[in-house]
Amino acid sequence: MTVEEENNVTLEPISAGSISVSKRQYRDLVQSVAFIERETRSEFAEKDFVANGGAIRYVLDSNVIRAYGAPYRHGRKAHGSFGFGQFLPRRFRPLYALNDETLRKTVALTNQQEDRTAGNLLKALTGSVKTRIEGQKTRILQLTPHVTESKSHYRLLVSRVRENRLNAKKKAELIETVARVTLERFVLRPQDANIPAIPPDQYLNIIQNVYARAEELGDLNPAAELYRFLEFCGATTDEFEGKDILEVNSGIPSAEHFKIARHLLSQTFNELFSKGETGSRVENDREALVQLALLNKVNHDERHAYGGNSTRVVLITCTDEISRAAYRAHDHLRSNLAEYLRTYPGAGKGSDLKEFLRRNIRSMERFFAFTEDAQKDDRWFKAFGLLYVRHISGFLGNLSEASDTYWDESAPSTAETRQAPTRHESIALFSGLFLEQTARTELPLSVLSDIINEPKRFVHIPPGFRVSFIDLLKKWRDFIQNALGRSDIHLSTEPDDEALKEAFKSGLGLIATGCNKVDIDISAILSEMVERSRDRMILQFSFHGTELASISGRTSRRTPPDLFFRNLYVSFSMFEKMSINARYPGSTEWLSDYDRIVEDCDPTASDDRWENHLKFLVLAASFSCLENWSVARGHLSRALDIINRAKRPGLPPIETRDQNNPSGREANFLQSVCERMLADDAIALGRADAALRASEACAIEDQRKDTTSANLLSSEPISTLRYRNEELSIALARYYLKRMDSCGGVAANSLEISASAEKLQKCDSEIKALRSCFEQLKAHEDFDFANVETATITSETAIRRQMLGLTLISAATNIVQLAVIDRYWQQADQKGLFTIDSGDREPVGLNECLTQALRYLVAAKKGGAIEASLTHVYRRVASTMLENDDASGRAAEIGLEPIATEERDEFFERFRSGDISKIDHWRYESVHAFVKRLHKQA
Repeated sequence: MTVEEENNVTLEPISAGSISVSKRQYRDLVQSVAFIERETRSEFAEKDFVANGGAIRYVLDSNVIRAYGAPYRHGRKAHGSFGFGQFLPRRFRPLYALNDETLRKTVALTNQQEDRTAGNLLKALTGSVKTRIEGQKTRILQLTPHVTESKSHYRLLVSRVRENRLNAKKKAELIETVARVTLERFVLRPQDANIPAIPPDQYLNIIQNVYARAEELGDLNPAAELYRFLEFCGATTDEFEGKDILEVNSGIPSAEHFKIARHLLSQTFNELFSKGETGSRVENDREALVQLALLNKVNHDERHAYGGNSTRVVLITCTDEISRAAYRAHDHLRSNLAEYLRTYPGAGKGSDLKEFLRRNIRSMERFFAFTEDAQKDDRWFKAFGLLYVRHISGFLGNLSEASDTYWDESAPSTAETRQAPTRHESIALFSGLFLEQTARTELPLSVLSDIINEPKRFVHIPPGFRVSFIDLLKKWRDFIQNALGRSDIHLSTEPDDEALKEAFKSGLGLIATGCNKVDIDISAILSEMVERSRDRMILQFSFHGTELASISGRTSRRTPPDLFFRNLYVSFSMFEKMSINARYPGSTEWLSDYDRIVEDCDPTASDDRWENHLKFLVLAASFSCLENWSVARGHLSRALDIINRAKRPGLPPIETRDQNNPSGREANFLQSVCERMLADDAIALGRADAALRASEACAIEDQRKDTTSANLLSSEPISTLRYRNEELSIALARYYLKRMDSCGGVAANSLEISASAEKLQKCDSEIKALRSCFEQLKAHEDFDFANVETATITSETAIRRQMLGLTLISAATNIVQLAVIDRYWQQADQKGLFTIDSGDREPVGLNECLTQALRYLVAAKKGGAIEASLTHVYRRVASTMLENDDASGRAAEIGLEPIATEERDEFFERFRSGDISKIDHWRYESVHAFVKRLHKQA
């Protein structure tokens, strides 16, 4: 459908699929997803804080407790607004002109299904909150205004029920029993041969809908709601047992500057909440945020006073207005500080007001850490929404987290990663959708906030958005319903109910998997089904994000890493095109090729795990070309998760075609590159090294299987040159980090002056590692620069030569870096990289390799591969070095292109654009400073 056709869809649909989707609906979808993605960042911040010794005290909005008591009622859409459990827009917008009875029924049934899913989703999320706070000694804590609301709601329930707790519990359990009995009848029904079997992917949805119907009944029963309300609070009696946070916290000081701060916060949140909203609920929420901010200011100051991590008070709420106001509070108050101070009751008038403002503007700027210098180390209020408010949608990660991975002790290289904690990328669900706005690090919160607050400005409407809207909603619904269906089966299956377990296995199609019945773990199987639907959902959103990237005209900034595909013709073709066409990722051709990845899979396979693995890998490679390293790393985590999940007992192996072994070899290699590019400390480089070791171990195992296979296909062996080159890349990163530390992190300034021997000596161990890695690289049988003049990257038909070409480009850039380091150390009157203990230079070493490296960089420039920004810089720098070197005889034959003095600064400024990594910034600025030195010496 063209853009013109999309804009002219009428309200005269002939089928449910033809009902129009408006641009507003599409913007609402992206806005809602951005909100969820932003809320998951609070989970990241919380994990980091606790890992560093901090403690969390959760305080609950009263609507969380009410929602747990009646999730269906509070989850569904009502009175023209979203319910607490409906995070994405409806499939159908209101169509009052729809006359066709069949279509009206379709819309009504779809809305009803969405309502049920929203109710059960809210039940699952409030259950996650309940689990989170159960370890809190004081159990339910609330801010003062929310305590008042909870007590009021409790009294209302009591007045409606007028029953004791025991009777209420019986009615609540009766509802769950109704659902269980209904489910058992469905599961254990006679299997008539004439009745078509239910497809497994629909089975969990049916189960979830059975429970959703039971929840509807429960929400109409006030006794059940009262019981669940008290159950959430952990009450052992018929009384509400919530506590005010002020009963267990040190309280808010009564000092004048805290009174002024309270006034400023009150003014801020009065403005930020929707001006049309009135009533006690809105007023309570505003006052609750004021109290939350002041309590955390007290804890924050105590933490700094004693040098510890102290405690954060974190509000969990179902109200998105609270989260939006919390994120906007800092900028709003900073812009209106003087105005709000004028309205303080004790501000006075005339000269008194001037004196009041003189004294308090500076003190309040310090109080809220408004100055730029303060915010480098003190972000408590700038990050108020991130650190202290948790919207319930941020707990969706609990549904998407993979279950405990089974590690095969005999599998290669699992020891390094077996104890690795859950990475943030495995929790985030939608980062790939926002590829257009994503830099090298995670998607900035400011960008997400822009999309949330002004979707019309920041959400681009792509062609065919109606189809995209429907596809994205479908994948979301499948994932949520599978996750909830899994929970309901667990709830229905008693440990000793073997008949019901077997019926579930039969209904899910597990008996025919070829696994021994004894080995089938229904919990593992159900988790796997949820995780597969999660994979499909993430792929759908990421695919859409890649499509958006092509519309925005993004081009590759890097040559892709050297991945090695065998017997995967479509995947290899896509990777080959990435290496030679900077505009390929996300292009029309890319989109067409992406759809054909299924051709690399076994057409008889019973599931789509291998297809999903390859799609995650191809997407990650595409993102890495665009320098979206964090997004790429997240997709690789999911690609590897598919491989690791298959090692759990009771699951059938991943089915591939031809000679492919699903070891995760290529995903691990690309993961190593991503970790290195994102690294800012030794720990991150350790992860890069571990992923590299895992990839090489997989390669060795794959080679062993090739040589012992009875159906051996002719294929080139996997070269290990890329592993030796990546080891050198990691060693270079370690050297740069150490130099940053010794020079205070300022690259260019430190290199423009003579470096002290003391600073350089701190890098002795890193220099030895560089020398060792380089010698191993040169000694490798595939390190063949000698024939580079006659070999190109694209003219060879052998996959091995194709891939080695990319490795040699990377090796060439590494050699240029080594040459710069070596020359710099010599200029600082220190031994260079290739000066032996006697003080003599090695007879054959870096200079000769630099000449050959330049030959290969020139070959790449001529069309062998993308000449990315840094590759171009290294080629020009190598030319400058060799031109200044009298011993470079052969270099003149290459066609040198040195950097001239008059173009130097403009040249580096042109290639400095973009959000590059910490290490990239260091080496880039260092090279710039080094060229300045060369020019001064010329």
